[in-house]
Amino acid sequence: MKSKLLLSAITTVAAAAVVIGGTTAFFGDTETAQANVTTAGSVTLGITNITHTYNGDLGNAPIYNDNGVSFTLDDIKPLDNGSIDYQILNGANEAYVCARVTETGNAENTLVNPEVDLGDTGPAGELQNFLSFKFGTETGTLSTIGGQWQSVGMVSPAAPTNSAINYCFGEYDGGGNCALGAGDENIAQTDSVTMDLDFYAVQTRNNPDFTCADLNNVTVTSANLAVTSGDVVADPTKWLFYNDTNDTVMPLNQFAPAGANDIVPWTGSNGAAYMKLDVAGARYNIATYQFASTPAASITSLKYRVYDASASAQTPFLNFNVSFDGVDGWQKRLVQVPGTAGNPAVPANTWTTVDAIAGGATMWTWSGYVANGNMWPDGNTNEYRSWSDLLAAFPNMKVRDTDSFFGIRVGHPGPLGEESYVDWVEFNGQTYDFTY
Repeated sequence: MKSKLLLSAITTVAAAAVVIGGTTAFFGDTETAQANVTTAGSVTLGITNITHTYNGDLGNAPIYNDNGVSFTLDDIKPLDNGSIDYQILNGANEAYVCARVTETGNAENTLVNPEVDLGDTGPAGELQNFLSFKFGTETGTLSTIGGQWQSVGMVSPAAPTNSAINYCFGEYDGGGNCALGAGDENIAQTDSVTMDLDFYAVQTRNNPDFTCADLNNVTVTSANLAVTSGDVVADPTKWLFYNDTNDTVMPLNQFAPAGANDIVPWTGSNGAAYMKLDVAGARYNIATYQFASTPAASITSLKYRVYDASASAQTPFLNFNVSFDGVDGWQKRLVQVPGTAGNPAVPANTWTTVDAIAGGATMWTWSGYVANGNMWPDGNTNEYRSWSDLLAAFPNMKVRDTDSFFGIRVGHPGPLGEESYVDWVEFNGQTYDFTY
């Protein structure tokens, strides 16, 4: 217990609704021929025997009806924890089952003095930053794993399977215990958060390569791309080709035939973002602005798969507009280049997955390093620093709020004719798959 008052007067509601759906995908799972009539099997989902264990005591039971499950947690305080236990009912075929917790809303409710003292101005609440969940093999705060499908295992045909989702006001430690996390929980006093809990089932038969992470993929085609700055303003979640030389959104194949920028078919993938530089000083990116304000400390995964089709030593690299202190403003870019400072290289003519975090060991540099007298904003003079070191040195570091550029770039700048392919980008467990 901290010396400060920890939410002793909180009246918090964490409401959730479980949405149960039928099978959204299955193929030829069983077929029984009877007098030349073929009957397909089924995978269906049902939830029953739902109980809520709160801090070890049964109580505050969820209200169950045919539309799913809803429950409310009132007056939740730091280190409160519990579990939602249930049985999954399946149809005639064994199935993989995935689940996800998704935040659907939050509120400040009453802004009390402890929150104001910490700089809270509302109207959004902060409770979601302090709630952690554990289900399947995954553990994390709502703000980091929310919206991501996780495995809760396999369910047998025509037999109930026990499962549970655990929650904690804090963070789970290495032993699975609820412990106080980073930050001052007082900023969440009186706040509320609303969540949906969804399940998904798909057959196991003839489907050995399925993982719940597959459901997190977002398909990006040429038709989905922003091709003007107006497109980006209208929908910042879109991907786009960006010209770093003149700071413009690129229409498809803007400088063809000398250059190229489009999503095209390519061997070893189901399509890829293709960039070919038309002049020696060109710098093209496949980019997005959708990760605005994301705290660096909350980024659990950051990967990309690339194919370097050029003979030069230059490779595609990751860069994004950064705020080191959490204040919005132009502070230049963080840059992660494969093959530098001990980072694994990207061999030519080979699909390579680049892990830009790698447990915190991946090395990064800053585009403002030289102009700042060969030092970082904190005075460190090492040109390259590990992700872990940056998180420790800049605890408020995040993707910039407004000009939230994030992209994979071809061109250091140039050389002329440099060409590379980007198959996908993974950010916080979500994969954005460039598909032809």
